[in-house]
Amino acid sequence: MWRKIASSKWTQFIVLFTILIVVASVATDKNRVTETLRNYAFDQFNRWDERTPTDQVIIVDIDENSLRDIGQWPWPRDVIAEMVLNLKAMGAKAIAFDMVFAEPDRMSPSRFAKGLVKKGLIDAETQAKLSALPDNDEILSQAFKKAGNVVTGFTYAKKEETRGYPASKKDVRVAQKDVLEVINGFKVYEGLSINNKIITANSAGNGAFIARADYDGRIRLYTPLIIYEDPEGVRFIYPSLGIESLRVANNKRDSLKLKKLQTKNKFKKDPFILAVGTSKLRLPLREEGKLYLKYRNLDRDKDYISAKNVIQNKDGARTKINNKIVLVGTSAEGLRDIRNTAIRAFVPGVEVHFNFIEQVLQNKYLFRDEFESVAVERYTIFICGLILIVSSLFYGVLVLVMAVSVFISAICVGCFYLYTDHDLLFDPVNTSLSIFVI
Repeated sequence: MWRKIASSKWTQFIVLFTILIVVASVATDKNRVTETLRNYAFDQFNRWDERTPTDQVIIVDIDENSLRDIGQWPWPRDVIAEMVLNLKAMGAKAIAFDMVFAEPDRMSPSRFAKGLVKKGLIDAETQAKLSALPDNDEILSQAFKKAGNVVTGFTYAKKEETRGYPASKKDVRVAQKDVLEVINGFKVYEGLSINNKIITANSAGNGAFIARADYDGRIRLYTPLIIYEDPEGVRFIYPSLGIESLRVANNKRDSLKLKKLQTKNKFKKDPFILAVGTSKLRLPLREEGKLYLKYRNLDRDKDYISAKNVIQNKDGARTKINNKIVLVGTSAEGLRDIRNTAIRAFVPGVEVHFNFIEQVLQNKYLFRDEFESVAVERYTIFICGLILIVSSLFYGVLVLVMAVSVFISAICVGCFYLYTDHDLLFDPVNTSLSIFVI
């Protein structure tokens, strides 16, 4: 009797249908395994379909050669001031620093003299003469003022290490009715590492260069806006380094505006849009205030220029800098600003901001609605699985293997097509594995 029940087509159908429901639910669930497989697929799509270059952004790299020729880091800030003025003279549209100048420059004449006095190496008269010389921080600040297009940066820190508020050059405007909805969805930081006030006094912009990695250490999402909560519980919205670079390059007097996004395409339904001043740049943001990055591999010869060549005005620096947004970062291993991106491991962290800025200039965004996209994936698994289950009652293994091959091929090709032609992220891996399991 049990053999008859087990061999019954209805029993077979019920068992397989139950497995189908479980598999469809697990495959589209948000857990570590499915997220890893999904991210792997999206990363691979990015490798196959990189963005094209814009030739509008360049990295000034504090590389090993620069450290060898100019000296160990940190450099005296009068040297950095010279670099800033050179960049402005070479036609830089905006100059953004992917670093923090938190402490006063220890090589300023007054501070240097104080140390020599303590060691008994100079007398009070010599100290007074050295102290009368311009302060290096003030020299850098005046260089920022003269350039008029410098963007300073800040990053996260422990709450107890925070020494004050980041300088806000332009407020992020949000419609009053949307304020709570916007703030509640974004990542909130209670501690920030900021520049000293002399440095930011004359900067044209100030933005966060916070780039949070996923659990596997790869940076796939960018945060154009962050929320800082002060000790009294008051929250403030600040732009990222990339956003400030775009704003200053367009018009440093511009403001940023965050508003509700209205779209007829339900798969591109992101809750908010960030408008960058008077430019035509419009950024769609997810509920948590992030967007997917679409990377490209940077060319060391075209997308980078050594900082020493800018300071010394060599190697065609003017031609490479003219009319571009400049990001000042470092690839030197000792300075420890190395990150993993979706398509490459161990790249300078400044490349994350570079890719974001290029992506915005190209108006190239990736979309994944966590409700609509998951629903489509679940229905795909259910429909294909149901066809296979019914077919298994009447056809042999060979037919089923052919059907599975067709379904999986169609899903993979379809997802890649939606990625390349419509900028939509649909998961081919978990969907295909589910159908294979059935």
